[in-house]
Amino acid sequence: LNPLDDTLGYEMRRASGAVTNAYSAALDVLGLRLNEASMLIIIGANPGRTQSDVGRALGIQAANMVALINRLLAAGWIERASGQGRAMSLLLTPQVQDLLHAVESAFW
Repeated sequence: LNPLDDTLGYEMRRASGAVTNAYSAALDVLGLRLNEASMLIIIGANPGRTQSDVGRALGIQAANMVALINRLLAAGWIERASGQGRAMSLLLTPQVQDLLHAVESAFW
């Protein structure tokens, strides 16, 4: 009935949507959005990287990073530290470790 059912691109898009929905549901229980959880994982694996580094790794534009960083800072999950030059590096706070383990369980 649907001529798109036989196209690879359409099927890939549907699969991507299903996976994203499953991740989002698992993370919603933790009070996180997918992009926030992704940022915690990247920062945890790369402590001391700059906001720009994290944004590039995730493909997030600089303008969109500000709100994400501010939410994670306000929640007490990340902190800024002096970096090279004027750049500020990002670190996870000790209190986010249990949350990070839960996030990683949702991803793996």
